[in-house]
Amino acid sequence: MQSSADSDRWFYKTGGTKAGPVSGKDLQLLIVGRRVPFDVKVWCHGMNAWLPAGESPDLFPTGIPPTVRYGVTDTETEDNRTHSPSRRIILATTALCASLLCLGLRWMIAARGSDPYRYRSISGHIGYEDGQPIPADAIYLTFIPLGPPLRPGVHPRCGFASVNPRDGFFASATSRKRGDGIVDGKHRVLVRALKEGVLRTDLVPKEYLDFERTPLEVDAGSGRVELTVRRPEPGK
Repeated sequence: MQSSADSDRWFYKTGGTKAGPVSGKDLQLLIVGRRVPFDVKVWCHGMNAWLPAGESPDLFPTGIPPTVRYGVTDTETEDNRTHSPSRRIILATTALCASLLCLGLRWMIAARGSDPYRYRSISGHIGYEDGQPIPADAIYLTFIPLGPPLRPGVHPRCGFASVNPRDGFFASATSRKRGDGIVDGKHRVLVRALKEGVLRTDLVPKEYLDFERTPLEVDAGSGRVELTVRRPEPGK
């Protein structure tokens, strides 16, 4: 019989190595604080398979917190490996706020009922404007809904997709559970390209990491989309 203690013993995989066990709260803080990637594979007793953290309803019932899925901290970039004490304080404060936000959204959804949103399957391809592939080891997309909440306090979830870096195609996006699609309506798209585990803005420009600046926008009703990214200029 599974005990309550077993249900809060979480394991996660980084670089092919299993780590843990840690409590669910500690694992949330590791992810929110960017100590491990937001799409790290996680598992605890009772799960049938390892899942990306954002797809685990027990770990993140409302999805990855906005400060993780929308922003990019300097700890990820190749040219910003160290921080001043004040910068560390800011990052720590941001992580704490994101954790509190996650708990608050979890309470609101539990109090207000089920998810009122319709989800649509979406797939497609991403590459440079000249048709060449992005030479990354891993490429991740985040679909951020632009529509207003359908119910007060219940905001639409972001969607996520992992791109095959060899050919630039992604087969499905996920918002709540694997392959369920993205919220109906328009979305802005963020693009993260990693090489050897490091976020590379020399492969995909910083504008594609910023909700306000990204030029990529899709409609969930399209079903299949073609995304093109500006090739960064050398030395910039």
